[in-house]
Amino acid sequence: MSYITKQEKDKAIRIVYAYYRQKRFLSNEMQKKMNDELNRRRAILLKLNALIAEHNLHSKCRRREMVEMRQALMYWLDRHTKMTTTEVSGLFNKHHSTTIYSRKVVLDLISCNQLPIAAVEMLAEMSEFEDKDN
Repeated sequence: MSYITKQEKDKAIRIVYAYYRQKRFLSNEMQKKMNDELNRRRAILLKLNALIAEHNLHSKCRRREMVEMRQALMYWLDRHTKMTTTEVSGLFNKHHSTTIYSRKVVLDLISCNQLPIAAVEMLAEMSEFEDKDN
């Protein structure tokens, strides 16, 4: 079961088509950078889908531990990827304002050192995908 939305799929296809149109004009170094970025995005989406499915984060469950894990993952995606708040919230079947609120809540939890262990572990799993430029 895939949690990638049709919009995300279409966007990825457009990126790939643009890549192939430009391929003949790019140097080998630029081609390698673009391939690396596409592979990084693919890896993030695969890991993200696995985490969402594993923890059932796309559900409407309001259990505190589930909500905090969902908020932590939304915070990470908002902070460490180039996804918009609408794209991030779409992965969880939520409204974009949920992502904005999640950012605020997670920052408050971090400042109070009260982020749950499960959320910290999940963020540690995602840290391998952090953009080196940030």
